[in-house]
Amino acid sequence: MTPTIASLAALVLSVTAMAALSLAMDRHYAHVFGQPEPPRLHRIALRTVGWFMLAASLWPCVEGWGLGVGLVAWCAWLAVASQAVTLVLSYSPNRSPQSRRHRAKR
Repeated sequence: MTPTIASLAALVLSVTAMAALSLAMDRHYAHVFGQPEPPRLHRIALRTVGWFMLAASLWPCVEGWGLGVGLVAWCAWLAVASQAVTLVLSYSPNRSPQSRRHRAKR
């Protein structure tokens, strides 16, 4: 696997993992879906998928660069992915019912 393809695969898997893990939290789930908290089954599924994708994102890095550099690249892609998800959640329009009422009062 070439380093370019490994980078792209690791980034996609890392962003998916971080998004799933963040949606397992009450605050972010309410922000995106407008419900106060995720159902128990959704929370478990999101956490499971998130951790599985985090583990899976290590493979392309190790495959593309070897163990020593692959672990460092994986940590870097995790940092990039977490910042990307944070920016999307922070700057996306709030869809929760409370924010709609707040905007309607203005």
